Amino acid sequence: MTGEPQENTPRKSRRIQRWWLIVSVVVVFSAVSLAGYAASRGSGPEDLPEGWQIIRPPREVSALAEWAGLIWAGGSDGLLALDPATGEPVPEAVASLEGAASLRYVSSLLVDREGRLWVGHEAGLTVCEGATGAPPRTYTEADGLPHPWVRCLLEESGGRVWAGTFHGAAAIHEGRVTVLDSAGGLLVDEVNVVFQDSSGGLWFGSAAAPRGGLSLLVGGEWRYMTVDDGLPHNNINALIEDNNGAVWVATGFYDRGGVARLLGAGGEGGGEAREGGGGWVVAGTWDRSTGMPGAKGRSLFQARDGSLWLGTEYDGVLRLDAPPASGGYPTELQGRVFNDTNGLAHNEVKAMLQDTEGNLWLATHDGVTRIAREALARLAGNGDN
Repeated sequence: MTGEPQENTPRKSRRIQRWWLIVSVVVVFSAVSLAGYAASRGSGPEDLPEGWQIIRPPREVSALAEWAGLIWAGGSDGLLALDPATGEPVPEAVASLEGAASLRYVSSLLVDREGRLWVGHEAGLTVCEGATGAPPRTYTEADGLPHPWVRCLLEESGGRVWAGTFHGAAAIHEGRVTVLDSAGGLLVDEVNVVFQDSSGGLWFGSAAAPRGGLSLLVGGEWRYMTVDDGLPHNNINALIEDNNGAVWVATGFYDRGGVARLLGAGGEGGGEAREGGGGWVVAGTWDRSTGMPGAKGRSLFQARDGSLWLGTEYDGVLRLDAPPASGGYPTELQGRVFNDTNGLAHNEVKAMLQDTEGNLWLATHDGVTRIAREALARLAGNGDN
C-alpha cells in the first residue's frame, strides 16, 4: 500500500461514463451542425438547371439593387457589389464609396430617381451620390431618425424617401426628416414594409403581431387591415401591386401565415372607390393547404413576363404564370416550386430583382441565385426547351 489515496472504483467508473457522454454529445452535435450547414448550402453547380447560377459570397442577403452598372447585395456582412454578367464580387466598387465597407446588417436598398443609392442598415441610412462624386451621407438618430436600424425603403411619387424602423417611419426630403408613428396614425410604431400603390395610397406594414397589420393612408385618411379583415396573419413581410392593380401581401411568422390578394372596392384596378377612400377588400388568401409551399410568406415579385414569384421563409419560392387580366384566382394556387434541391441557394427567399438585361436575382439566407433571361423564357414557355 502506498501513502497515496486510491480512487474509488465506482466513482472512477462514473467519471469515465460522464466523460464519454460529453464526448458523444459533442460528436453528435458537430455531425448534425455539419449536416445542417451542408443542407443549407443548397444545390451544387452540378445540380443546377441550365442558365441558373448560385453565387457565394455573399452569404445572407436581405436586399438587392442595380446601380452604377453592378448588382448590389446587402446583408449581415454589409454591402457587396457583383458583376451582373458573371456574379463575381467587385470589391473595388465598394471600396470606392467612403465608409461603405464598414456597414453591417444591411436590410434595404433603394435607387432613387436622381440615381442615388440609399442603404438602410443597423446604424442608420447611408446615401451614396454616385456620379456626383460627393461623399456618402449617413442619417442617424441625431438627424431625426426614430430608430437607428432602417428596415425598409420607398421613394414615393412626390420624391420623399420613406425609411421604416422599429419606432416609426421617417420621411426624408431635401435633407429634412419627419417622423410618422402610432401617434400620427400608424397601427403600431414598428414598420417592416413601406409601399405606394399606383393611385398614390401609402401602405405601412408592421411585423409586430399580434398587434400588427396594414396601415393605409389615402387622401389624408387612414384605413387599417388586420386578421379581422381577412388577412392570414398580422405580420406583414412584403407588398407588391401586380399588373392588374391587385395588391399582394406576404404575411406570417414561423409556421403560420400565407399570402393575400387585395382588390379595391371597384374591382381590378380599384375604380373610383379605390381612389376615393382606399376601400380595399381581401379577394383571396392562400397558405400551405392551398398551394403555397410554406406557411410564412417572405417576399413577392412580378417579373417582366408577368409571372408572380411568391417567396417563403423555409420552403423556397412558388412561380405562378401571369395572372389573368380579369377574374379571380383559383382557390388553390397552381405553379412550380423551386427550393434548394432544384436551383435555389437556400430555401429562405428574402428579396428579388430583375436587372436591365432581364436576368432574375433571388437573395436568400445563404447566397444568391441568378436565373439568366433565357432560362426565364423557358419557364414561361417562350424559349427553347
